[in-house]
Amino acid sequence: MQNIVTQDNRKLFFQYERNEGKPRLIFESGLGDDSTVWNDVIDLVKNDFSYLTYDRAGLGKSDLPSFAQSAKTAFLDLKQIIDSQELEPPFIFVGHSFGGPLIKRYVEFLASKEVGLVFVDSSDENYLEMMFAHRNEEQSEYWRKRMETPPPEELVGVNREARTSKEVIHSAAKANRFKDFPAINLVCDNVMHLDLTNKSSSYFDDKLAPYDILVQDNLGWVELHKRWEVVCPHLKVEVVSDCSHYIQKQHPTKVAESIFRVAECITNGKRL
Repeated sequence: MQNIVTQDNRKLFFQYERNEGKPRLIFESGLGDDSTVWNDVIDLVKNDFSYLTYDRAGLGKSDLPSFAQSAKTAFLDLKQIIDSQELEPPFIFVGHSFGGPLIKRYVEFLASKEVGLVFVDSSDENYLEMMFAHRNEEQSEYWRKRMETPPPEELVGVNREARTSKEVIHSAAKANRFKDFPAINLVCDNVMHLDLTNKSSSYFDDKLAPYDILVQDNLGWVELHKRWEVVCPHLKVEVVSDCSHYIQKQHPTKVAESIFRVAECITNGKRL
């Protein structure tokens, strides 16, 4: 366990394991998740990379800040950790869900060209617009509340992140520098966690989120991510079949393989 004390006297929990001469992995978790979500992937890559995991402010073992959080404050926290360990490129950023927009923003501030990215079912700024297009008013309001208002039993840190997530995701839509780097975008084919055998979902209200609409959501999710290839010349989109949102837990080998492929692009100049 390692901690750094920030300039405003907060503790940030992180774990950095150095493997001399190896590229450095920096893992960014999804909304409300702590760094343990990467354990299965780390087991597969730890002998070939140095790696950094950390808990964002208010999550896991990290203190909650007294101020409102944003993409900028998240970046500054991570930068303090990176600087404290004197980490140097090459870097490979691995971001799940909400962590996807965050790593897009991080690389905007990096001077190095020795950078790669692996997106693991990343958030997409156009997803809600796509969803609302095939919902009526009542169904749209139901989904909007689910997305923007976490259950009250959730931790304060999770609620804080949820309130700022929309701003972070849309600010990442303006990021362009990540398009210059080799990247793999892994996308699941069942983001709605549907029971395809029984044609049902245990996550949502049957009336306000009927099965046929959730199927459209799954298809739309994949199509949105496929569009990334159009604007990102060095990015490859790969659909992970029979998988829901947490690809790193269901198919950690797929994530590990993507990390190795991006690393090869950085070190050998190989194209994806």
